[in-house]
Amino acid sequence: VYENTTALAPREFYRQLREVLRNASLRTMIAAGVLYSAGTGTYAALWAYIYSFFWEFSSEEIALLVIPMVVGGAALLQVMPRLSRGREKRTFAVAMFAGAAVMSALPIALRLAGLFPANGTALLFWIMMLVGFLETILYLMLDTAWNSMVADLVEHTQIETGRRNEGIILSALSFNAKCATALGTAIAGVVLDLIAFPKDAAVGEVAWVDDEGLLDPVTAVSGSGPAYVFLLIECLAEAGIAAGLPEDLASRLARATVAGSGELARLSQEPAGTLRQNVTSPGGTTAAALEVLMGPGGLKPLMVRAVEAATRRSRELAS
Repeated sequence: VYENTTALAPREFYRQLREVLRNASLRTMIAAGVLYSAGTGTYAALWAYIYSFFWEFSSEEIALLVIPMVVGGAALLQVMPRLSRGREKRTFAVAMFAGAAVMSALPIALRLAGLFPANGTALLFWIMMLVGFLETILYLMLDTAWNSMVADLVEHTQIETGRRNEGIILSALSFNAKCATALGTAIAGVVLDLIAFPKDAAVGEVAWVDDEGLLDPVTAVSGSGPAYVFLLIECLAEAGIAAGLPEDLASRLARATVAGSGELARLSQEPAGTLRQNVTSPGGTTAAALEVLMGPGGLKPLMVRAVEAATRRSRELAS
């Protein structure tokens, strides 16, 4: 039995490292490790962006998505023996890697194809819970098979050289994995730069349209929409000033009113028309104002004309 009781000198360490690297199986594992660690590093770095901005899950929902990962770890003890029995380790590891990669990418591909539930639905959340469970099991089975192959490689090296060299082998694989994971993080950064992901972005709503011709009115309503709202704040503040309010107070009231009303509309399931009726007392001050805003030549026909003009200009610029 070989037992190393002394620390290796640097020259001896590099000599043994060169000797170990002559093993074709180790070189293959290093190459595979680069692929695996770079891929998982990229996915890990983008995970928060994908679940927050692509799937639009809340922080509470993202916290709950940890549960199937824990359950998947517990289920590994029951699943791994059944699936790996009688299978060659390398083939099994490759199959687990392919399965995990497909499981990670498939929901995104289906969403881009318009074949996945809409964001904000309970069905989407439960599907992604299941995806997290399956992903966890597949990655854990891959890691288990990988570690078993490393152990086999150590035994094979001992037979060839008389030394286990497990410290050198594990150091080489660990250093390789850390470098590749860092490479994956850098790749994620490049991806975010290429798609021009905005700094300090907040989670918003994503709408998908199948008809490309609808992009022009979408631009007119949503892309140009913030300017309409800012104009409303500006006009409301100026109207308050004209009614006798100090400029600072009129501006603060207008901003707070629009912000609060917008948040109520976002959180409510009621149509905007119902919300308007709910805050309008018959014969009251709001009703008097709405008679002007909803009368002939009021806000609605003006907004229709504004959106038509923006849509027309969008088509002109596209052509």
